[in-house]
Amino acid sequence: MGYRSRVILTILSSLAAYLLSALTVAAQSAQRKDAPAGIERQGQASGDHGLVLILGLDTTPESTESPALKTCLAHNPPPACVPLTLTIKNEGKETILSWFHTCGQAVALFDLRQPDGTWMAFPMDLANMWACSSNMMGVESLLPGASRTSRFRLADESLMLGTSFPRTGDPEAWHRGYAVLGGPGPYTLRAHWNVDGCTASEKVDRDSQLDPSGAPLCAKGSERQPHFLVIQSNEVTLPSASRN
Repeated sequence: MGYRSRVILTILSSLAAYLLSALTVAAQSAQRKDAPAGIERQGQASGDHGLVLILGLDTTPESTESPALKTCLAHNPPPACVPLTLTIKNEGKETILSWFHTCGQAVALFDLRQPDGTWMAFPMDLANMWACSSNMMGVESLLPGASRTSRFRLADESLMLGTSFPRTGDPEAWHRGYAVLGGPGPYTLRAHWNVDGCTASEKVDRDSQLDPSGAPLCAKGSERQPHFLVIQSNEVTLPSASRN
């Protein structure tokens, strides 16, 4: 294959991955707007799913001299640099399978509580979305009693929340997240996690090799659904500045 052909294929691959990521985020955002505040939404699959979503402050010690923290504070408001954790835990009786794309939403979607007590969707920076050049699909299992924890900051580019300081000449709309976090606070958040998955077959155990295209992974009477479960976390209030 010639050099020009390889370049064209690379560009097409990147564009396809970018569009898939945009569609994933847009679909999740639309789903979130339909969810009543404070109510856990579930798909039509039967069974005791028992998935719990826990949002918290990361208690891992971090020095004020941390390069990651310094870099974050140099480009974002302090609340966007607070280390957070998001844990999804299976307190039910069934194994849950969830599919994911490496170019999809990295952690979750967020809501911000307003002074009057209402909630607004934390604005996303879709106009300035990062490009992903290599998209892969995978599937993970969450057995009863198991949990997974993600560590992140609201400033992480993969969240696409637009918290970076506006630069001269840039459209202000590309930094909606910065505008939200630029006030005096306090900032109270909650998270939403959309599970693209199903209830696992009894054949799936801790040592199973999971093929993302394997429909038989789902239990009889269950099938993979893009919005199998939409779960909502507890509320967390961010400190006005990153912890020392």
